[in-house]
Amino acid sequence: MNTSKLNILVIDDEKNHRRSAEMLLKGHNLLVVGSYDEAAGFLTSKIDYGFANILQKDKGLSYAEAIEKATTRPNFDVVLTDLMMPASRSAQGPEGLAFVGKQMPVGTFLILLALAAGVKNIGMVTDMNHHNHPASAALDPIGGSVITVGETKIFATNNARLKSFDEVTGEHLSYEFLNSEEGKEKYPEMEKYGSRKGVFSGKGWDTILETLLAGKSEE
Repeated sequence: MNTSKLNILVIDDEKNHRRSAEMLLKGHNLLVVGSYDEAAGFLTSKIDYGFANILQKDKGLSYAEAIEKATTRPNFDVVLTDLMMPASRSAQGPEGLAFVGKQMPVGTFLILLALAAGVKNIGMVTDMNHHNHPASAALDPIGGSVITVGETKIFATNNARLKSFDEVTGEHLSYEFLNSEEGKEKYPEMEKYGSRKGVFSGKGWDTILETLLAGKSEE
């Protein structure tokens, strides 16, 4: 695989994490979406039945041949998804509607959709502390390992490798710079612990991608 430019789908419901993906992965063919439904749409094959009918009539193709040629399949080298996102309204009856919009571990199911779509590199990451939700805690035994199944690599972690960015420009700000005299002056500490004026945090998608592609566990 040519790792210099990959087709990457990133799924996260939080704006700051989507923005960090746009900054850290901008050298790739990148699609960033904010919901399960959007992601499911891009990870599902589409069949143009009208085109299939034309192929059968005009080209004399069998039904199976026409459907094959009229099908557009997902073409992602990598899918990177959040673990916790609002539950979808799709297919919900009266009882299921009670869960719609609530934070649920839907990233686990996006892994299955990515597998079904033939994606060979799949990463799932959360910034939720493992003390704060059972789904995040359930990732602890995996220990930041990259799991290889055949030709497919799956990386699931609750170590989001958070990075800091300028709120206006989106420029990545290193830990060293933020803790220098210049950094402290430009981005002063606020009352909230660990926060800086003019700075937002986002997932370290580039580091997650590197770990996934290398097929090695987190250090």
